[in-house]
Amino acid sequence: MDRDAFLQQPDVQGFVRWMGGNLPNLTVDLRFARSNYVRKTLKEKVIGIQGAQQAYQWDGCWDDVSKILKAFRERLRDAALGEDVATAYTVCEEILKWGGVLNPASVTFLQGLAASGELPGYLIAVEALLRLDSSNRISHITLKSVPVFNSGMTKIHAIFDESGSPILDGRVAGAAATLYHLYRSGVCHQTAPAANHLMFAWEEGPGIQVRNPQMLGPQYMGTQRLNRGKPHEWAARQLQLGWIIRHFLETHVEIFPALAIEERCHRFEAGLFMMGYDLRSIVPNGWDIPEPPALARKRKTQADWRKRKRPAKADC
Repeated sequence: MDRDAFLQQPDVQGFVRWMGGNLPNLTVDLRFARSNYVRKTLKEKVIGIQGAQQAYQWDGCWDDVSKILKAFRERLRDAALGEDVATAYTVCEEILKWGGVLNPASVTFLQGLAASGELPGYLIAVEALLRLDSSNRISHITLKSVPVFNSGMTKIHAIFDESGSPILDGRVAGAAATLYHLYRSGVCHQTAPAANHLMFAWEEGPGIQVRNPQMLGPQYMGTQRLNRGKPHEWAARQLQLGWIIRHFLETHVEIFPALAIEERCHRFEAGLFMMGYDLRSIVPNGWDIPEPPALARKRKTQADWRKRKRPAKADC
């Protein structure tokens, strides 16, 4: 299935129409705890995808982070296109550190590609699979063509891309899935197109936040978890979400106006990133939902771990 065929599906068209009517005025109740990447506690109600984007925080505001990402893109593309393996690997590692996802799976995979000299070619090949403005097909994304995809590799591939491909981490994925659930909750007539929750997925974060839509209630069932064992499916979802975002912005020029389409796509992604910190921020009366048992257990586990790590008091 190519971009045109994907976007012509009645359910995708319905979702895009729903976003056009609801995203600009959606109340987003952001509640962030202070962390290594959020410099101060954030508790703020904003309006719509643009309001969420304007509140962006990840070790700095959007204007600062956007400059960092553009610098990463320029250096990584120059290295890959110039077949400079060492520099390409260095920038990839810097991206992983920036994203807080310098994990062994990504590092080992990238080191292997660098050692064989294949890293530049691999980045270019995956870019062709994920571009939002070409004739690529979902079926071209296979386990052979994309053998590793996770919260780190999605950052590298999205930053390398020049067409607006989104970073599909747990926050962005969960926010997109929840918006789709909100759209489907209003589609109840018999002639409605069938739901396709496989377009979206969720991934758990390290903190005490709701990232799984199912934790919001029984009406949010159906979304799968992102699966590292099926990296090509994760990559395909990045392509599909990118197609939806870019098509939405092409048909709604009032959202992030007067900017290049690629920049608009990344601002939309930044809005989803903020919405997805805790999915209770984007559903009606979300913060009135009792804490799910899974989060309560996680809270206790982390509290017990901190207690064990705390140094014992010396005897007087």
